[in-house]
Amino acid sequence: MNDEEKKDIAETEEVKPKKAKAKRLTKEQKLEKEIKELKEEVAKWKNDYYRVHADMANARKQDAKDRTQIIKYRAVEFIEKILPVVDIFTKVLSVEVEDEVLKNYLTGFSYVHRQLLEALTSEGVTEIAVKEGEKFDGDYMYALEQEYNPDLANNTVISVHNNCYKLHDRIVRPAMVVVSTNIKKEDEQAEINPEEMN
Repeated sequence: MNDEEKKDIAETEEVKPKKAKAKRLTKEQKLEKEIKELKEEVAKWKNDYYRVHADMANARKQDAKDRTQIIKYRAVEFIEKILPVVDIFTKVLSVEVEDEVLKNYLTGFSYVHRQLLEALTSEGVTEIAVKEGEKFDGDYMYALEQEYNPDLANNTVISVHNNCYKLHDRIVRPAMVVVSTNIKKEDEQAEINPEEMN
């Protein structure tokens, strides 16, 4: 083997470890890159898991709240159907009679009326009694009509057709009332300009 061949072999042997080292570095870089990608993917899945877990916890809380509300207000439709009967009993019992036979009937009616009210109260129904002369409150009153009365302030209750009932904290039926106004019907029509209507 001549010197040149020995020199070529020596150079080749030096190049081989450098290439092997370069290959090793690229493998390490690839592995590091892969590890980094896997860590990012794990972080993404972890984040998704926590988000879904939080959503499920919120859904469970909302479901429990909804169930509580359903149970609390389950009787609203039934109460709405019973209230007209209670109103009829209230009106019948407010009538003064002289006849003894009718008085006996009214005694029985008052017993049934009291039982109905007790049943409603046991379910959480309360009556909000509205009196004539009160200021109109739209939160629990419904104005059936307005009547002109210059002696009363605007929106004063003139008459009460029936009282308000609520179940726990929810209005089942507002009080039906007639309220006062200081504006005459003729005044209202005079205020409207016929040209504005066209």
